[in-house]
Amino acid sequence: EFLNKNHFYFYLKILTLFFLVISLACCGKKGPPLPPDTLSLLPVTDLNAKLFDNEIELSWTAQAGRGASVPDGFRIYRSKKSLVEPTCPECPDVFEMVSELTVAFSLWGWTERRINYHEILEKGYIYRYRVMAYTYSGLTSGWSDTVEVVVE
Repeated sequence: EFLNKNHFYFYLKILTLFFLVISLACCGKKGPPLPPDTLSLLPVTDLNAKLFDNEIELSWTAQAGRGASVPDGFRIYRSKKSLVEPTCPECPDVFEMVSELTVAFSLWGWTERRINYHEILEKGYIYRYRVMAYTYSGLTSGWSDTVEVVVE
């Protein structure tokens, strides 16, 4: 007799274990779960600075649409370095938030709007600015480009 009762159960257990391992290894998608499609904020891409004596005017275009959220406002960050103190070329700029502008947009039909910010600056410093959009729900855009002015 080729297969007695003991051999049959032994091979049945091995075959069941094999199919169990294969079915567990091959079922479903691999990897962590992904969140549903999320909205994003478009970063400021045209930050501009004009200096009038010791007053700076920053301006940029707020954009929305094309799958992006409408920003509720913008945070303005500034780095300030003295013209007389020795500089460290390898040291990164330290940006601090200096203002937060809220903007009221109609939710219907707008795609862009020009934003302006004014500030009086102290003489004898190099100022660098960058801007980030935000929403009240905590969504933020990436950084804008950085602009620089020197107030002598």
